[in-house]
Amino acid sequence: MKISAGTESFKIAVLAFLLFICAVLIYYSHFILRTEIVFTHLFYIPVILAGLWWSRRGIAVAVFLALVLLISHAISPLETPFRFGHCSW
Repeated sequence: MKISAGTESFKIAVLAFLLFICAVLIYYSHFILRTEIVFTHLFYIPVILAGLWWSRRGIAVAVFLALVLLISHAISPLETPFRFGHCSW
């Protein structure tokens, strides 16, 4: 099945918009509200779409969102440390 250039451009535009919205939510939550509310469930939307559209290459979207979330948490004024299991870093 041949994919047209317009369809691919549309997919990229939709995914870029969703990633922008996710990044804005991360910033708003960490720097404006100064809280760690559970909004990361919205990350499923771009991750699933990227997985459906580009299969294995869609993993890059999940990795990108995870890195943005971790970096934002590290530089934000939040007082909770990183926790992996019982370790506190």
